[in-house]
Amino acid sequence: DVCSSDLIISNSDQVITVGAVRVQKETKNYQPVKELFQKCIALTQNDAMTLSDYGRFLFVREKDFKKGEEILRKAIQYDKTYAPAFFYLGMLLLNQYEHDNIDITSKIAMEIERWLRRTLSINSRHSGAYTLLGRLYAKNPKKYLPVFKLVQSQLKKLNDSIQEIMRIE
Repeated sequence: DVCSSDLIISNSDQVITVGAVRVQKETKNYQPVKELFQKCIALTQNDAMTLSDYGRFLFVREKDFKKGEEILRKAIQYDKTYAPAFFYLGMLLLNQYEHDNIDITSKIAMEIERWLRRTLSINSRHSGAYTLLGRLYAKNPKKYLPVFKLVQSQLKKLNDSIQEIMRIE
């Protein structure tokens, strides 16, 4: 165990995360939180959860998108099945462009979509990934309008088939 800022941090991922969040909410000085994360990373070695939480902390609290992206990509290298790492990377890229008020290019949109779809391939019930995909699609409706029309037409066909079956019975 490591003691820092009156918090006991164990080698357990949940305690590390909860402890760091508690410090974030109680203080605006994030340096102790950064040090705490760095100690946790040293303890847990290549733990995707700790790295993901640190990457998220860097871009959400410190607006350090470059370092946050680097840490999140490292988390993905260590565990290709940890959905939050993919989700946070998609979130980071989307937030970075919104924060800097820059239009999202097709190439970046495809990358964001890829990370969020990877999240959903691991956890199909990840509501955050669906929400971010909606935000992404809303930013480029011309590109995604054909997808919406296709889904809409498929739903209409399905509804028509159900109505037909119900008439037969």
